[in-house]
Amino acid sequence: MTDSKTTIYKYDIPIETDKFYIRMPRDGELLHVGVQRGIPRLWVRVTPSNPIVRRLFELVGTGHPAPDQNDQSGKYMGTLILFNGDLVLHLFCIDGGDDE
Repeated sequence: MTDSKTTIYKYDIPIETDKFYIRMPRDGELLHVGVQRGIPRLWVRVTPSNPIVRRLFELVGTGHPAPDQNDQSGKYMGTLILFNGDLVLHLFCIDGGDDE
């Protein structure tokens, strides 16, 4: 029998690049995007016993082209307002996860 209890994990969002991967348990539910103590973060409800996958994300600045949205990719996750509003980035989940 597998453990089906869920836990909320927090992941840092790197703003130095527009596309990046985050490793997390498969089928994680993306809950919130925000800034904590000046660091962009993503909160995800996961089942820790699930296999680890890599999920692809993309950050897009206001006024820049956004990824196409369909059922599998380009899902808008939230907006980050950084540096007293001088930088506004929008987070999209591009890929639901590849097995490692």
